[in-house]
Formats: sequence, C-alpha cells, structure tokens
Amino acid sequence: SLWVGMDSGSIAVFDLTSGTMVQSFSCHGEEALVSLAHFPGDSVVFALSAYRRVSVWDVATFDCVQKYPAELMTCGADLSSMLALRVSDPDVSLLMLAGINGSLCARRVSRRPGGKLNCVL
Repeated sequence: SLWVGMDSGSIAVFDLTSGTMVQSFSCHGEEALVSLAHFPGDSVVFALSAYRRVSVWDVATFDCVQKYPAELMTCGADLSSMLALRVSDPDVSLLMLAGINGSLCARRVSRRPGGKLNCVL
C-alpha cells in the first residue's frame, strides 16, 4: 500500500495493484502532514503533523497506536523530516528524525513481546 499525507491533515491509503484508495482518515487535526515513515516489518507508519506532532498508525487496522510531541522524539526540537531505515547487521529498524534546528536523532523501533510498540533513543 501507499500512504499519502495531505495538507488537510488527512492520510489517504492506496492499493498499489489497483490504484484505488482503500482508506482515508483524519490524523488528529487539520495541520498539514509533513512526513511519513513506513516500517513494514513492524506494520506501522509514523506520521509527522505540522512539524510538532508524531502519530503512529497500524497499517492493518488504520488505528492510531501512539502519539508523541515532536520535542519528545528529538529531545527538544520541532521536526522537519523523518526516514524509516532498516539495518541488516545488526538487525535493527531505525527512525531517523531531522530537527528544524539542524539536529539529527535516531530511535530504534521494535515490538515488545506483548506486541506494544517500542521507540527508544
């Protein structure tokens, strides 16, 4: 699937095979979505709204599973961009976060044994 962030604060999800939109939903406000980062192995998408809020969405249910203020994700700065990165040795998923002040922060993304999302520095 292809997740697209809208200026209206909504997310549209498209099926890549048919090209049809399969879901559209509001991302907790009317602020523009600035960046999306998809982690296929953990079945989540991180969405950055208005440089100040990060929400995490389950790709199967389209439910919001977590919300973070941007300054919590970067230790103090608003965000300008995010990137999902998979490293093979060691086997780690990383969320790279770029602050509007030029800072760069990396967080490890994984699932705990009970299925809860873990996102740590």
